[in-house]
Amino acid sequence: MDVTVWMKWKRWATVVTAGLLVSSVAACGGGSNGASGGGQPAAGNAGGSAPAKLVQEVRMGTSSSGSDYYVLTTGMSNIINKNTQLKTSVVAAGGSDATARAIADNKADMGMLNLWSLTNAFQGKPPFDKPVPVRQVLDGQPTGYYLIARAASGIQTPADLKGKRLIGKRPALQSIDEFTAAMLSAYGMTTKDVNLISTADTNEAIQALEQGTVDAAVLPGGVDAPPQQQLAENTPVRFVPIPDDKLQQIIAHMTNGAVVVPIPDGKYKGQPNNYKIAGYPSVLAASANLPDDVVYTITKTLMEHPSDLAAVYATGKEWTLQNTLANTQFAVPFHPGAIKYFKEKGLWTDQLQQRQDELLKQAGGAAGKAPA
Repeated sequence: MDVTVWMKWKRWATVVTAGLLVSSVAACGGGSNGASGGGQPAAGNAGGSAPAKLVQEVRMGTSSSGSDYYVLTTGMSNIINKNTQLKTSVVAAGGSDATARAIADNKADMGMLNLWSLTNAFQGKPPFDKPVPVRQVLDGQPTGYYLIARAASGIQTPADLKGKRLIGKRPALQSIDEFTAAMLSAYGMTTKDVNLISTADTNEAIQALEQGTVDAAVLPGGVDAPPQQQLAENTPVRFVPIPDDKLQQIIAHMTNGAVVVPIPDGKYKGQPNNYKIAGYPSVLAASANLPDDVVYTITKTLMEHPSDLAAVYATGKEWTLQNTLANTQFAVPFHPGAIKYFKEKGLWTDQLQQRQDELLKQAGGAAGKAPA
């Protein structure tokens, strides 16, 4: 779908105000949403030579406010707004699954989510009822699952969770459910052996630990997770370690693509040395319907401002082309706009193209794209 058709389609979605906006755009060369009339020449350039630069609003979905995903996505949005004619806004969907659903429901044009949610969304596997038209753009740091217990709970290892109150479920991020079940299984337990509690987001789980209404919680986060840092500073908690052999057992029961994530010593107050968690790579993904030139501009801008990205957050430096293209057996196809930039940099190989073609064939070619 080309830019003009896509932008007309988005205007149709706001048909109540479209009639008023179209005349305003025609007269002024712009509108309240920052669009420039579908890529047509701006007023004053009718006979002219160069078309007006595209000014398009892009909604970026992400996790709950305060999370590392939220901080990173907001930083990326600011970099894009500062350096391009695109206008982006951030939508706090509440978790990776919710971000994928926001893309599916046209409430977000792109978003940051973990590989677990991205893979299951693309394949239409639970918790998704059908395939989501989503494509990879860039890969960054791995994010994992911290098991954190109140110091007074007596929980030294996951084996001590039996009979305890454990936050280990989240409707908006069901990879937490999967990790919890895999962890308990590695220690000879099931979810019936604990008092399993569900929360809506990380902030709610943090508050429960602070207030002592639960004994432990599984919290998602990257290597530098602000909620975990704040929790450790303000509340007596223990980062419960999981030995390497148990981590491998856990990963074996998680969705393909799970990895061990080492946490540098001293990252959090009171954490043990040689601390590791299980998790998945983080991915910036886009709707298959987002125009190629929009995704190309975003990819190019983020990759050509590495110092700005690193300044946003400690893990911002891990959003690189090398990390993005390291796995030649990736599970979700890349967006053509991103591929255009990869080719410009000479990094898109025949092997990567072969894998891309395989995935598109499995999905029925350009399946999931809205008809032009």
